[in-house]
Amino acid sequence: KGALTIIKAKFAPSPLKKFVFFKEGKSMIEQAVSLSPKNIEIRYLRVLMQEKSPIFLNYKENIKEDISFVVNQIVEAELTLKVKYKIISNLVEANLISYEQKLHLFNRLNKP
Repeated sequence: KGALTIIKAKFAPSPLKKFVFFKEGKSMIEQAVSLSPKNIEIRYLRVLMQEKSPIFLNYKENIKEDISFVVNQIVEAELTLKVKYKIISNLVEANLISYEQKLHLFNRLNKP
């Protein structure tokens, strides 16, 4: 819900409303991380929101930490293989991990 609220800010009619939606969404995401810090999906959403947020909003502080967490936990995460592939591919598309890292992770996912 927090990620959707941040995205909703993009379509708000006024700068004040944009900021209100952003702040509300950020608060929801941070609360979700606090309640469930080992949840890979929440950390993945936070990194995407931080990466896409404008620099002046100062919401960039957990990018490296969250990328590291997702990369280190993705193989063992309780997600479908399809979802794991999508997360990894999205991180490459966002230039958050390299194509080589993607191949390495895909290889690890495909080992029996």
